[in-house]
Amino acid sequence: MLTPRPARYGDVLSMALRLREEDRAELRAASGLSPLDALEHSFAATVNPYVGVDEGDRPVCMGGVVPFPGCSLRGVVWAVATTDVERHRVSFLRRSIPWVKRWQAQFPILTNAVDERNSVHIEWLRWLGFTFIARHPAYGAERRPFLEFVRIDPRV
Repeated sequence: MLTPRPARYGDVLSMALRLREEDRAELRAASGLSPLDALEHSFAATVNPYVGVDEGDRPVCMGGVVPFPGCSLRGVVWAVATTDVERHRVSFLRRSIPWVKRWQAQFPILTNAVDERNSVHIEWLRWLGFTFIARHPAYGAERRPFLEFVRIDPRV
């Protein structure tokens, strides 16, 4: 069972050391940074980052929203997971919906781009109600195909 709590800086290192390979590859492709550097940057820029922890308070997943410059309605949503997420799959999926709703209450427009190779993230984003709006064939530091996605609160 995963329990959400506010993320702490120490969670960043724990997550970076145990990320799913697909998440590592996506972070490198998008930013050109090591997983630790990319997570440190995301953690610092995020409004209220959250982490899902297991029974031993060990981080399994982490995410949040970075405010989009110049647009208070729009936030750049991000999430990563460790290899332990498979053991907590049902709990992770159940906890995902309230996280997205909480983030969308603050930022009615959630957006970002996902590495086209990361099929698990793509499937999860569709399940959460995100819509894919564009394919960028040469995105990020590694110039790889990424899919841009968005979820808009219908009350906007």
